[in-house]
Amino acid sequence: METFAHFDNIPREIGRHLGTASAEIVVAVAWFTDSELFDVLCRQAGRGVRVSVAVLDDGINIGAGKLNFARLADIGGKVYLIPPGVTRRSIMHHKFCVIDRATVILGSYNWTKQAQSNDENVTVVVGAPDFAAQYLDAFDALLSKHGLTTPAVDAEQVRRRLEVVRNLLLLGDQDMLAAQLDKVRPAAATMQLAPLFEALDADDSDAAVAWIDDYLKRAVALTVATDQEVAYLKLTLRGLEYQLNALSDEKVDIERQIHAFSVRSSHEIGKLTTRYLRLRADKLRRQAAVQPEAASEAEEARADYQEYREADERARATPEPAHLAPDNMKRLTTLYREASQKCHPDKVHDTDRDQAHQLFVQLQAAYRQNDLAGVRAIHAAVREGRMFVARSTVLTEVESLGRAVLDLRQQVQALVTAIRQLYDSRTYRTLKDIEDWTAWFVEQRESLKRAIADLEAELEADPVEH
Repeated sequence: METFAHFDNIPREIGRHLGTASAEIVVAVAWFTDSELFDVLCRQAGRGVRVSVAVLDDGINIGAGKLNFARLADIGGKVYLIPPGVTRRSIMHHKFCVIDRATVILGSYNWTKQAQSNDENVTVVVGAPDFAAQYLDAFDALLSKHGLTTPAVDAEQVRRRLEVVRNLLLLGDQDMLAAQLDKVRPAAATMQLAPLFEALDADDSDAAVAWIDDYLKRAVALTVATDQEVAYLKLTLRGLEYQLNALSDEKVDIERQIHAFSVRSSHEIGKLTTRYLRLRADKLRRQAAVQPEAASEAEEARADYQEYREADERARATPEPAHLAPDNMKRLTTLYREASQKCHPDKVHDTDRDQAHQLFVQLQAAYRQNDLAGVRAIHAAVREGRMFVARSTVLTEVESLGRAVLDLRQQVQALVTAIRQLYDSRTYRTLKDIEDWTAWFVEQRESLKRAIADLEAELEADPVEH
């Protein structure tokens, strides 16, 4: 399983993944007005791919000049219109797409032209059939809630029947017990009733009664929320965990590029840049002596020189990241992403956080230096050793789930902000447009040499300081 965060060209990325579908596409978004993505769905439906789409039945999606959803239905797709007055709040949290029951696209992005101009991002989770199955269940639950498919399990009715089962067990009435169990059994998987049937299969009536008592007690504690809401909170939490991982990986990748570029810059042109900035500062200092209006610029030049010299000294003391062949670099990234999924400290349970944090710091340090052996060792440790437990698998109370969801939402937003700041940094804006670093540094070196020669000649021609 791999996770990827996308900030740019989001429709293109979504369309690319939709185009890979060979069997099924399931989409649930509040608003869908992007004609290009709609065309991809229609093409896939025409090829025999099962396409199901759920959108709000409102004026943004439906009406003159909107997407022709009947076209999709006519070529075999299924379109479900969700009443907006009842489900606006819930459908807004159902912005996802599942492809071939293994790839999930999630985030805050609605499939609209307007969304393309917003600061949006999506996370793509690839090779995650278990995770995809949970989103498919959420899609079915959404449809069932509005009578668009077979009704979902009536949790309250199952609980009432469990009370009857408990009483029949206490009375020892086996004849009536079988009939009640037959009515409860279809809900066993959905409502996690397996322990009850295991106890009954073992003829342990006391254990079965104790389990029902505990189950019903916990059910009463959750009266604030329905089972579907609890399941949704857990799914939301797990989705946020994947988003957190994808965004963290993206941030680390950008920082790694900036680090590698900065270190190489110091090794390649650091001395020349330092000399150029010193000469420039000297020139402006002389000008400021006779032109007071140049004093501010001279001070800025002196500060630039001092700041760069100190940063260059630190960077020159840092070894350059190891050079890896393309295949090894790809392997490094894959191992890092897989390991980070297991030990990211912000997604594990509190009892594991300190240990996960230490391992995660080591993992990031090894990845930053292109240390393939180090990343491989940590990957093996989390794969073969103790596996950290994700919060989404252990939290059960609605209040705890709600707090965890809020916490991760805040962390996700903080990461999005940090990544956008990195994108806007001067170093990243420079390096992202460079295709060949070696050729660029050669060009910069020659340019600096010429600029230094010009400044030296200019200062020599006016040696007297005024």
